[in-house]
Amino acid sequence: MDFDLTDEQSMLSEAATRFLRKEYTAERRTKAIASDAGHDPEIWSQFADFGWLGLPISEEAGGLGGGAVDVMVLMETFGEALVAEPYLGSIIVAARLLDATGSQEQRQAILPDVVEGKRTLAFAFAEPQSRFELNRVATTARKGDGGFVISGHKTMVLNGAAADQLLVLARTDGEADSRSGLSLFLVTPGPGVRISNFRTVDGSRAADVVFGAVSVSADAIV
Repeated sequence: MDFDLTDEQSMLSEAATRFLRKEYTAERRTKAIASDAGHDPEIWSQFADFGWLGLPISEEAGGLGGGAVDVMVLMETFGEALVAEPYLGSIIVAARLLDATGSQEQRQAILPDVVEGKRTLAFAFAEPQSRFELNRVATTARKGDGGFVISGHKTMVLNGAAADQLLVLARTDGEADSRSGLSLFLVTPGPGVRISNFRTVDGSRAADVVFGAVSVSADAIV
């Protein structure tokens, strides 16, 4: 088995390392994590210009279609620089999830903007009572007039306060710990969505998100 990096992967590692060592200084990072957004919009825009935001996204959805090793190479440089930008929450988790499960219309309407740095996402799945049992979901999505009504409480939502849209795991059927009856919904924060932002141990941001009978259209289901 060959564990050597390809020429392209080595170039990616070298380019990312050079950029971060030059631009992502300790002073700039400190200022970014103290801001309301919790990250530096200019740095995020440069990530987009370099193609890093589209690295793990499929080519069909406007990305580069990179694999796990490509992402690992980039994340290694991010770890060395203590990058606090929401790459994990928005790109690796939420955008990849939408890319894997969304309809063609949803993917083409949302993911190109994510790749260009114009939109960020967050995946709201964990709940205060769920611990490590991911199927223990009490947040409900009940059918309403022409759509669904979402009610519940999510916690530790990476990039939750800054995200333009949330991917929300909610129960459409079954008991609170059933492994079936779970669906994903795209929710744009607005009336009925209460978000409490907090800083995690590495300086990045997460949030508690409470949905108080939030109405979404039928096409919000992923």
